[in-house]
Amino acid sequence: LSGTNLSGTTLPLNLSSVNLSGVDLSKRNLSGFNFSNSNLSGTNLSGTTLPLNLSSVNLSGVDLSKRDLSSFNFSNSNLSGTNLSGTTLPLNLSSVNLSGVDLSKRCKCFKHQSR
Repeated sequence: LSGTNLSGTTLPLNLSSVNLSGVDLSKRNLSGFNFSNSNLSGTNLSGTTLPLNLSSVNLSGVDLSKRDLSSFNFSNSNLSGTNLSGTTLPLNLSSVNLSGVDLSKRCKCFKHQSR
């Protein structure tokens, strides 16, 4: 489905292992969707509600700026080259590919868990 125009299309909830690179998914509620092992690189996600579990997803080059992602699971995901300016990130990013992302200048402070 890479590069396909999906405007006005109803998508299945299970999009696991699907190549959606470069697809416009803007202004959609994708909160109940499964994207595990999918390629969303370069996808337009502006105004989109995302699922909390984005583990093992390729999100390289995606604009995730100005979002609160502190409750999201990005384990084993690729966020290389992703725009994270003004974004609040989860505490655990140990298995996330963040190459090309300058966290010191492009992100808000990590949201700390209450104790």
